[in-house]
Amino acid sequence: MYGYVIHRDVVIWLKGAAEVSRTVVAARKSDKPEDSAKVAEAFALMMEDGGAIQWFERALQLNEKRGGGDAAKKFRIEALARKGFSHYRKGDDPAVLKRISDELLASDPDGKLGVHDNALFLRALYGGSGGEGVDLPATVDEAIRRFPDSEVMDGLLYCRAQVLWQFNQDKEGARKLLEEIRKKYPESPFRLSVEADLKQFEPKK
Repeated sequence: MYGYVIHRDVVIWLKGAAEVSRTVVAARKSDKPEDSAKVAEAFALMMEDGGAIQWFERALQLNEKRGGGDAAKKFRIEALARKGFSHYRKGDDPAVLKRISDELLASDPDGKLGVHDNALFLRALYGGSGGEGVDLPATVDEAIRRFPDSEVMDGLLYCRAQVLWQFNQDKEGARKLLEEIRKKYPESPFRLSVEADLKQFEPKK
């Protein structure tokens, strides 16, 4: 596992979940020590491996109560995508990623809600984790070509670097991509993995 840490995304989507959770909203506004403790406990859970999954599951449950409409639908599929990333981070069965990516694509067949880059990224992670039936190079290239402004571009480029390195034996191409990620995305969740990989290209002393 490459360790896709989604702390930033978890924070963003916890805020979104708070919009549909009166309990969390009330706790944030409350001066009561017990309510503050609840919020502190929630964020402590968020920081644990697997904790994010529980929070996204809760967000999805709350979202069901909002009714229909594009806003609720978009929240659902984007929260579902981040839940998939959390499963990857935790090291769960790669097939979970494929199930979620399939559901995301089916939920937004016209691409109007902007989830296809996340769906293809999850599919690439599934293929990179040893999942069968996925053309990993083609999946990564399609996502990069179709979604040049993707919010997960750093992850897509990292997947492409792994393709060049592991599938094509193009170590120089992989090194250049890793250098690009390090330069363009200094806050990338893949930063530590990029640094570790680049060390393997350094001349042996």
